[in-house]
Amino acid sequence: MHNQPEIEVGIIAREELRFLLNGTFYSEGKKPFSPGEYRAVVHESRISVVPEKGGNSEATSFLISPGEADSFFELKNVIIGVGFHWEQEENQQFQGKLKLIPENGKVRAVNVIGLEDYLKSVISSEMSATSS
Repeated sequence: MHNQPEIEVGIIAREELRFLLNGTFYSEGKKPFSPGEYRAVVHESRISVVPEKGGNSEATSFLISPGEADSFFELKNVIIGVGFHWEQEENQQFQGKLKLIPENGKVRAVNVIGLEDYLKSVISSEMSATSS
């Protein structure tokens, strides 16, 4: 893949954020995050990331990058259609990096993704099936 500018897209903020890593991801310090389920919470302005298998990592923020091109992360219970009659929660999958930051006592999940990759995903979800 060629070099492209990255953008940051805020997805959701929760007191307890649950997510799944499909593939191995790495922190900025190259610490591996194995595939599996995780939860993240804020404790005294720091984020604690707890894997389903036990243990935990704590930092002021996290930037977790995929180890392989086909790796993705899944955020649990993302609210879609906010304010519309079809508003609902669903699990959503994202490519790119997962950034976790504290925000008013909650964990904010941010998708850090290449601009062209983001546009491809948005265009396909926003276009009419009859568009050419």
